[in-house]
Parts: sequence; C-alpha cells; structure tokens
Amino acid sequence: MVAGMAGEVVMPLIKREKGYDGTSKARMEESKERNKICTQMSKIEHKILDALDVIKKTFNDKVSFKGRPYVEKLHWDKTEMLYWLQQERNKSLLEKDFNDKFENKAKL
Repeated sequence: MVAGMAGEVVMPLIKREKGYDGTSKARMEESKERNKICTQMSKIEHKILDALDVIKKTFNDKVSFKGRPYVEKLHWDKTEMLYWLQQERNKSLLEKDFNDKFENKAKL
C-alpha cells in the first residue's frame, strides 16, 4: 500500500521537472529506490510489531509514544512521512519555477 501511495504522491511532480531529473530513466531509478526503502521499512515494521505483540501477551500492556499507541503511530508515520516529502518537493519546485520566471523577466 505504501509503495502505491508513494507512487501516487511523488510521480506527478517528477513529470514536470526538466533535464535528467524529469526523464523516464530518472523516474525508474527513483521508483526502484523507493521500492527498496519501502521493503526495508516493511521488514523493520514486522520486527517491531512482533516485539509489541510479545509485550502485549507477556505483560498485558500496550506500548505508547507520547500518549499515542505505538501501533497506530507506526501506521501513520509512513503516511505523514510521504506527506512531508511531498510538501518539500512542492516547495522546491515552486521556488525553482519562481526563480526561473524571475531570471527570464530580468533578462528582458
């Protein structure tokens, strides 16, 4: 699910970039890297969930972080991470577009 979400969130912005970063080769490389990271995160998540399950069964207790159940936090961390990565990319693209337009007007 996360890999699919990452593709939906990130891919539309990549298509607008110019130069190498906007090429299909660059998008494929980014997709491979994103899939690799998502696979690594999934493996780590399974280990964490197993440990949380042991704690639940052994001590009949739930692990929390700042008052938030850790299982819930773990789930939402991925979504929040993708959201903030998207916001960062949007900001960079807007700044680049602004600078490009400003430079073009300055040349006139």
